[in-house]
Amino acid sequence: MTQVARELGCRAVEISQVCTTLDIPKPYSGYWSKLAHRKSPEQTPLPENDDPAKQSLTFFKHPEFGTRVGEPPRELQYGDDILKILALARRLDPVKVPKTLRRPHKLVASARDQITADQTVKGVPWGQRSRFNVSRGGSTLSIDVSEDLTSRALRVYDVLIKRIEKLGGKVEVRKSGYDGRSWETVVVIAGEDVTTVRIREKRKQVKVTNEDATYSWERSRTDLLPTGLLLIDRGATSFEQVYLKDTEKKKLDDGLNDFIISLVKQAGEKRVRRRKQEEERARREEAARIEHERQAELKRRQDELQERQAQEQAKVDELWLHANSRSRSKLIREYLSDLAYHLADEDCSLPIEGPTADYLRWAHQQADRLDPLCPTPPSVLDETIDAPSAGPNRPR
Repeated sequence: MTQVARELGCRAVEISQVCTTLDIPKPYSGYWSKLAHRKSPEQTPLPENDDPAKQSLTFFKHPEFGTRVGEPPRELQYGDDILKILALARRLDPVKVPKTLRRPHKLVASARDQITADQTVKGVPWGQRSRFNVSRGGSTLSIDVSEDLTSRALRVYDVLIKRIEKLGGKVEVRKSGYDGRSWETVVVIAGEDVTTVRIREKRKQVKVTNEDATYSWERSRTDLLPTGLLLIDRGATSFEQVYLKDTEKKKLDDGLNDFIISLVKQAGEKRVRRRKQEEERARREEAARIEHERQAELKRRQDELQERQAQEQAKVDELWLHANSRSRSKLIREYLSDLAYHLADEDCSLPIEGPTADYLRWAHQQADRLDPLCPTPPSVLDETIDAPSAGPNRPR
C-alpha cells in the first residue's frame, strides 16, 4: 500500500479510506510478496458498480487538482488559449540541447557576460582588486554551477527560453526577497506566473579535516564539492522542488520537452484554481448577501412585532388604568353614601349648605374625576403657572 501511495503521489491512509468507503477489497497479507516473486496470487473480485464516477478513481497530490463529479476533464478547464499552447507544445519537435552556444538569447548572453566577469574577478588577488573590477552581480538568470558546467547550463537555458517564447510565453528576471536585492528567474505562460526556475549543479558534502589549521573552525569543516550533475529546481528556497536532474546514466536534456509541457499545465492549473477561488468568493459573497437580507428581514419583522406589542401593551395599561380608576371612584361613592347616611338626622336629611355639604360635593367631584365614564370637573390639581416670557423691561 505504501508503494502504491508513493506512485500515486498521495498518502497510504487516503487510499485505505477510499477503499473502505467504496467497499474496495484490499490485498490480503502476503499478496505483494507473492507478486514480487513472480507468482500469480489470487485477486479478490471488485464489487459491481454501475456508477461511472466510481468505476475509475484518480488520486491527485493536491486536492484542488482533482475533478469533481460532473466536471469536464481537467485540461478542458484550462481555457482556449492555454489549450492551444498545450497542443502546440505537444506538436513541436522535442527540445534538443546543442553542443555549442550560437546566437544566444539576450538573457543568456547577459548571464554569460556576468559569469565571465565573476570568473575574472576571482582570478585577481584580493589586494589587487579595485572598485572597477569587482563584480556586483545583477539581473541575470539564476545559475549556480561550476566553471566546467557553465557552457552546458547556458545552452540548456537558451533552448528552454527559446522554446517557451515560441509557445508565446516568456522568461523574466525580477527582483525578489524582502529587501529586493536578490533576483529570480520567472517563467510566464499565457499571462500566468508559472514558477521560478534555477539551473544549478548538484554538490556533495565532504568533511575536511586539517589538524594544522590555525583556527579551530578550520580544523574540521564541511565542503560542498561539485558532482558534474545538473538539475533544474525552483530556486534558492527552503522547500526546493527539483523539476529535472541528471543521473549517472541519463541527462536532464531528455526531459526538457515534458518539463515544458508540465509548465504549460501549471499555467492551466493556476488559471483553474484562480477561477475556482473567484467562484468560491462569489458564492460566499452571495451567501453573505442572502444572509444579510435574511437578518435584515428578520430584524424588520422583530421590530414590527415589538412595535405592535408595545402598542398593545399601552392599550392594556390604559384599560387597567381606566378600570382601576373606575373601581376607585366607586369605592369613594360608596364611602360617601355611608358617610351621608351616618351624618343624616332622624328624618334622613342633610343640609344643602354648610361644611358637610361642601365636603360631600367636593368628594363627589373627586370621584367623578377618577371615573373615566364621567365628565371631568375642573380641579386645582390641573392648574399650572406658565413662566413669563423675557422682555426688554423684565428681569431675566
